[in-house]
Amino acid sequence: MTKSWLNTLLGVRVEEGVITMDDYVKFPNGTVSDRLKLGHLLNMTSGLDWEEYYGPGGNPTQMLTTKPHMAQYVADRGFK
Repeated sequence: MTKSWLNTLLGVRVEEGVITMDDYVKFPNGTVSDRLKLGHLLNMTSGLDWEEYYGPGGNPTQMLTTKPHMAQYVADRGFK
């Protein structure tokens, strides 16, 4: 329910021209991301260069089976 309301309210703000889906995310500490956009959050995507393919050679398979530091592997993927 929360996602629906949040998307509706933000959609109104987009329609009003106050924000766009391409606006960069502003964090609570006041810094602004140079890569993560509002659209990534609303579409529940990270913006990372990542494919959810679980077959041989897929990003999750590599992360889970061949990388000693999974979080670092994901962070090093870069952005789309």
